Amino acid sequence: MSENMFVSLNDKTFEKFVNENRFAIVDFTAPWCGPCKAVGKILEEISKNYKGKVAFGMLDMQSNPSIAVHLGIMSLPVIMFYKDGKVHCKITGNVGKSVIEQKINEMLA
Repeated sequence: MSENMFVSLNDKTFEKFVNENRFAIVDFTAPWCGPCKAVGKILEEISKNYKGKVAFGMLDMQSNPSIAVHLGIMSLPVIMFYKDGKVHCKITGNVGKSVIEQKINEMLA
């Protein structure tokens, strides 16, 4: 696997990704979303600490709008945490590293 720990997801690969990984985090983003870039950098940093434990994916909502409709995502950034294929929790907005790590650790507990 490359240095980038994120799997690039789309409408076709999203369901398989969350269902095949016991613990998965999906970063919902868009090229025009400034706060998404900040959250993405934090997730990239965090992903290195959870290598082999949590799968990290990124989904561009602009290119994959049907997922947004299906999940009811109305604003970005959104981070969704999946455990055994089901939503464990969701964070909306520009949040800090400690909040994200807390949610990951709660999911892994």
